[in-house]
Formats: sequence, C-alpha cells, structure tokens
Amino acid sequence: MIKLRAYFLTIFLAIVFSSLASDYCIPISNVRISRSASFAEFRPGHFHGGLDFRTFGQIGKPVLASADGYVWRITLSPAGYGLGLYVRHPKLSTMTVYGHLSRLETKLQKTLDSLRESRHENICEYTFAPSRFPVKQGDVIAFSGNTGSSFGPHLHFEIRSIDGNTWFNPISMGMIPIKDNVPPLIKRLRAYRVDSLQGVAHIREEMSLPVKKRGKKYSLAITPKLAGNVFFVLETLDREAGSNHRFGIHDLTLRVDGREVYSYKMDAFYSHTNKYVDAVSFYPLQLHSRCEVVRLARERNVPKYICGSENESGLVHFHAGMSKKIQIAVSDASGNSSLLEFVAKGVDDGYDAQDDAIGQGMIAGIRNVYLLDGDFSFGVPAYSFFSPARVSLAKKSCTLKNLPKGSVSLGEPFQLLPYTIPLRFPVTYSLRASVPFWKWPKVICLTSKDGKSWRKDSGWMFCSLAIASSSSTGHKVFVLDEQAPVLKPFFNTNKKIKAKTLCFSIYESTLKSPKP
Repeated sequence: MIKLRAYFLTIFLAIVFSSLASDYCIPISNVRISRSASFAEFRPGHFHGGLDFRTFGQIGKPVLASADGYVWRITLSPAGYGLGLYVRHPKLSTMTVYGHLSRLETKLQKTLDSLRESRHENICEYTFAPSRFPVKQGDVIAFSGNTGSSFGPHLHFEIRSIDGNTWFNPISMGMIPIKDNVPPLIKRLRAYRVDSLQGVAHIREEMSLPVKKRGKKYSLAITPKLAGNVFFVLETLDREAGSNHRFGIHDLTLRVDGREVYSYKMDAFYSHTNKYVDAVSFYPLQLHSRCEVVRLARERNVPKYICGSENESGLVHFHAGMSKKIQIAVSDASGNSSLLEFVAKGVDDGYDAQDDAIGQGMIAGIRNVYLLDGDFSFGVPAYSFFSPARVSLAKKSCTLKNLPKGSVSLGEPFQLLPYTIPLRFPVTYSLRASVPFWKWPKVICLTSKDGKSWRKDSGWMFCSLAIASSSSTGHKVFVLDEQAPVLKPFFNTNKKIKAKTLCFSIYESTLKSPKP
C-alpha cells in the first residue's frame, strides 16, 4: 500500500511537471519578487503548505490568477488565512490558494459583501459554480493584505491537487523561477545513543558536534567517538539571495560508507500526512530552534514514503575498533546543495537503558487506550504516537502560584506526558470535579511546558467531569475563569475616526497576550 501511494504520487507529479513552466505565472505584481517562507517548512504540528511572498510592509499589491480556471471558494475568518481565495484549474487538475488578502477584485468583493449582509455572517465560506467567476492567467483577482494569522503583510500562495488533499512544491516543480544561488547552511550536528527496553526507545544525547565550513563543504572539528545504535540530528536552514529570512530545506540524504540509510525529500505531501512534521523533525529541539532540526532516522510509525530508505531506518551501529565514513547532503528547492562529510570511530561505553520505575503503561499506538487514576482519566486514540511511549501520571508537578490572574484551580496540576513528546491525534483528559452548572461555560484547561507560563487550551464540563481534548503535552490544570475579558481599541479614541474598519483586542484573564 505504501509503495502504491508513492507510485501514484510520482505519476501525478510527472503529469503536472510537464506543463507547469508555461501554464502558471507568479501570483503577485508591483513588488520585487522575494519570499518570506518556503514550502514544507517545519511549523508547530504541520508543514507550511505553500510560499509566502513579501510585500515589504505594504498591503494592496495586485494578486494575479496564476493560471486559467475559475473562482471556486471564498473564505473569511479572523484566524488562519483570513480573507482567502481558492481558484480551480480543471485542465491542470490543480487548485491555487491565495491567503491573508485585504480585499477581492470588485465583482468578487461585491458578491462577498452581499452574501455576508444577507446571511448576517462574519465568519463565512462560499463556493461557486465554474461558470460564475471564470478567470484567465494574469487577471487581478484580489489584493494582498494582513488578515487572519499573518503576523505581517504578505501573500500566502499554494498549489494543491484539485480536490485539495495534496500540496505541491511550486519551486521544485519548476513553476516559479526563484533566483537563488545560496546553498543551505549546516549549523550543527548532534549524535544520540538509543537503546530499546520493552519496545520503548530510551534516548540520551551522545554529543553535540560543531561543524566548520569550507566553501559548500562542511566537516567536523573533531573525530566523534560513538557507541551502540546512534541516530544523527542535523540543524540546518536555507537562505535566499537578497533576503534575511530563514527557509526550510527541500531534500536531505544520509550515507554511511557510501550506502544510503536515510533520505527526505519534499516535492509534495498529503493532507493526512501533515502532522508527520513532528516526526521528521527532532521534536524536543525543534520546539525552541529557529533552524530546521531534522531527525535522520525514521520513527517506527512513520511511512517510508515520507522519509527513510528501503530496508533502512537511519540508525547507525558502532562497536569498538570500527570506523565509518558519514556523508550528509542537504539541498534547497532551487538545486543548491551543501555536504557534511566526516569519519566517526566506534567505542564501547557500556551503556544500558534502565527501566522507568514510575511508568504506569506503555502506549504502543495500535489501539485506543483508556487510563484511570483516581479522579483522573485519559483517552488516547490509536496511532497517537509516532513511536511507543511510556506514560506516567505526575501530580503536583508545578505550583498553583503560577496560574494566571483570575483563574481558580479545580484540582492539582498534573502531567501525563512530558511536553517533548509530540502527538498525532488529541488526547482526552478528564477530572472529576464539583462545579455549579451556571459556571460550566467558565471551565477551561491550561497547558504549560514548564509549569510557569500557561496558555489556554480547550475545556468544558459534562455532568461532574471537567474534560479537555488537547494535541499538546506537558503540564495541565483545569480552572474556572473568574475574570471577564477586557476589550481594548487598536486606535486613538480621542481623535476623529476616518477608517472604514475598526480593530479591537480582547485581553482574556487566562492569557497575557492580546487577540485582535
């Protein structure tokens, strides 16, 4: 099944490759073409689905239809893509997506305004028949903006399959001729010793290995001495000529004594494989890094068509007296590449993994699991973990004094899994608590990595249970929110207002940062 999926994806890419150069155009004008984000960059919980084009702090740059087709969908939301436009291209079997727009072309904007007014909607989604809004390549269909979760003016642009389930890399597919001759930078290499005990991997850091650069080639300052089963973690990033932005890589290959043992290449990804970003990256380091932190070994539950090599996991075995030649090649979507090459020697350090005495259960990931511990209960969906993990309930793992102002705890803070373990599917947490029914809408769950800085998660009451469903791990606590939100304007209330739109921020008692 895995080989069949990879085969069909390869065939689809070959069909699309044959016509891309002439059938698509750059989707923005009146601005120097420069990116602020690349395809498949590592983001929290997902790959970045497209390219971000810079507008240099300005809004209102003309957005062009990248190919012939028709406007299929318009979306509007305070988060995500904000004002988004979806154009289908039946002859190419693809769809292009344009996000964070300020406004649409006049006819489209009037239609959107009319539909919103008639239906009294602020968050909306409308689809149209092929004959309603046909477009030609190069037509102005919208104007760039800063709506949704954009964090600054730019245009977000994607190419997907026409059903929307597959994202494609516009640069490696030859659609956009980005002028880039800057190869990826290799910042650091790490080596981790891994042992398995009862099916659970026990990992410890073997050493951090600084690199030195000579042209496009890199080497290590020392000859590393390694023992047992080792996997490597590479910290890398890409640059673009004329830009200070950091980008993700396109492909990576690990060879040991000339034999390929691991590979990663991102020309496309499926919607259902988006979460695997947390397995391709080395999650504990990626959480705090500004680089791409790539784990050069495939996790157990990750399909081979996402990363890895045939019959190889990426683990490299060292024993005393042996030497291995290691080569790590990294490339960007424009074909620029860098190579790290070194020799590692094997030693015997006598390390053996020790059992976790407080472990209460092992989640193998092949079936739903329900755990119960006093007033706490946990539901873990099948395949929530990329590799088997040992879970344990730790109560009083943080202090109640650090809870946000206005929060009243419903019980002890707890931790089921450390925040360094990523989840593919949400885990359900529940706590037996006595809360008056008129306070049920005020029940929320807070999540923290360190037990000090909290962020709002989900949370609700069902009979006598406080329940939360969360894709994040770490410290958790159920609280009552006893402080009302504060609405503050993003404009000077003492001056005459000329703008057509007004922006406010909502300061919630459980969050320190504003939400516009």
